[in-house]
Amino acid sequence: MNLHLTIVYHVLFQTPMTRTSTASILTILCFVLIVTIHLLYLQTVSPNLNINSTKTKRRKKVVTPDIMLATLVGVISLGVLGESNRPCFSLFLLLLYLSSKVVFYFLSLCFRSVTIRVATFLLTGDFRWYFPVLNNVTDSLFHSIVTLSRIIRMAEEKAKRFTEDSHDVSAVAYLANYGAHRVGISKDESCDYYTRWAKSGGYEKDLAIGRYNGPVFAAQAVAEFFPRGRNLVRILDVAAGTGFVGEQLKQLDFTNVDALEPSEGMVAVARKKNVYKNVYLDFLNGTKLTIPDGSYDCCVIAGGMGEGHIPCSGLRELIRITKQGGLVCIVMREEYLQYVEEYKDRLEPLLQKWEADGLWKLVSREIVKKYSFDNNGVVFKYSVC
Repeated sequence: MNLHLTIVYHVLFQTPMTRTSTASILTILCFVLIVTIHLLYLQTVSPNLNINSTKTKRRKKVVTPDIMLATLVGVISLGVLGESNRPCFSLFLLLLYLSSKVVFYFLSLCFRSVTIRVATFLLTGDFRWYFPVLNNVTDSLFHSIVTLSRIIRMAEEKAKRFTEDSHDVSAVAYLANYGAHRVGISKDESCDYYTRWAKSGGYEKDLAIGRYNGPVFAAQAVAEFFPRGRNLVRILDVAAGTGFVGEQLKQLDFTNVDALEPSEGMVAVARKKNVYKNVYLDFLNGTKLTIPDGSYDCCVIAGGMGEGHIPCSGLRELIRITKQGGLVCIVMREEYLQYVEEYKDRLEPLLQKWEADGLWKLVSREIVKKYSFDNNGVVFKYSVC
């Protein structure tokens, strides 16, 4: 909605026009009408996503009502542009607005669940997540539409399954998590998203144990590798977030734990839990960290793998900073190995190559159920050579 208001605002208030003209008055009235219709529309559609129900109510499809209104504004504004000394920019904004609405409408006809489409748009609060071409108008329109289709198909399929079949997982939590893993997201965008999510307080609630069990599996894997002397084991929690893994490790008597996390908002929450001795505000992206060689007995990752997250090259750094005989534990969603471009046909062959090169040795590869949102996870354990 912010995009809609911004574009109409430019047309109305950034374009010189005669205040007393009939076209100007009608345009302003249409602007007010669009805002009103938007608010009524949100009130109508929002209840379709019944979070507390184990099954989403099926209702008739609702089509965005301001498509025709937007066209009306465009027609009337053309008269206003006749009085403008600089019509080109305003015309460009109008065409961008109208074309995006039309394309969005026709794409929506390809998908069945209006509940998931609308929820994705409303709950993310960022129109760029739903229509990537508006994130950068210089991108190829074809590439953006393809990317959009992939996002919606996945979000619709999974969120629909969770909202209709699960007793525990809310669609709000799923969509919030998907926002951090959306196709095409960069590491900087991901970091900013996590900061906002953490500061809002939503991260701790949305990914509570039960919905997201990665930290539990990670701590258990580390505990199995270090059955004794756990207070002496020095651990680095990579992509530590708000400290979920740190909390689980502390419950298992691991008290010598540091954190590596790029999001300031996540780190701010993690510090309050007092589960980490040292915190490194940095990415694991393939560049050398400030941490000396062989500093840790164990490096563990849970939740740090995904679209726009830790690249394959970043994992090599964990071998460097882990002591000989130490553990590198990677816990991630299993399906990411099939469709995340960074990992598909790349991650496991690379891990196997490093084993063939004598850098580490596979201890175990285990599939775990209900890693997150009823999705299976995979736990890799490697002993550094």
